Amino acid sequence: MYARRGIFRAVASPARRSIVSSAAVSEARSPPSTSFARRTTTPKEAPHEERFSSRPRSFASATMSSDRRSFDYPFHLDVQTRWSDNDQYGHMNNSAYYYVSDSAINAYLVQSCGIKPFLEGDAANNVRADSAASLIGLIVSSSATYHAPTSFPSKLRAGVRVLHLGNSSCQYEVGIFSLPSAASALPQDAQAAVLIRATHVFVARDSRRPVKPMPEELRQGLLKLKSERWAEQQTAKL
Repeated sequence: MYARRGIFRAVASPARRSIVSSAAVSEARSPPSTSFARRTTTPKEAPHEERFSSRPRSFASATMSSDRRSFDYPFHLDVQTRWSDNDQYGHMNNSAYYYVSDSAINAYLVQSCGIKPFLEGDAANNVRADSAASLIGLIVSSSATYHAPTSFPSKLRAGVRVLHLGNSSCQYEVGIFSLPSAASALPQDAQAAVLIRATHVFVARDSRRPVKPMPEELRQGLLKLKSERWAEQQTAKL
């Protein structure tokens, strides 16, 4: 009744008072909606944060921290940034890091794994079907985590390691570091500015079908990039 009296005092017109009074009485007499009660008490309809609060951290959040050093990567490639890499915000655009990653991965494949991407015509036709030269690598997934900006004209160092090696696929991690302007060596405590994950599927040059198992020359070259210490730590975090 106190609430109703407060409503009456706030309304000046008698006619208006009768309308408000009727509405207030109707509202007071109406029982709460049973469907609303079910929504608030049924576990299936619990708030989003309650339903998923017990889920483990995602793979990316657990393993893509900036705690990477250059010595964590068996292979390195130094890359000069380009004027066109910078965007309007004055730092290297996010998409440009994928060029650096691709360059580092493919440089290793060409130098150490027998991959020959530029074969054409008779040279491509005369390659043995069971050799690494008969394959090409297609990127099927990639992602990046950005921890610090870099910009032209700095030099970058890309480190490559293998996270997982399958029958026809390989998942890489590429750590990209910004080199000091007056030195070619990274400080021991330098952390990666960008971490990129990419997965290659190795396919036949003509059919574009996955080749299983991949040639031994290719597998042995990729095995040299596996870092057991980091692989064990990543598994423990999941």
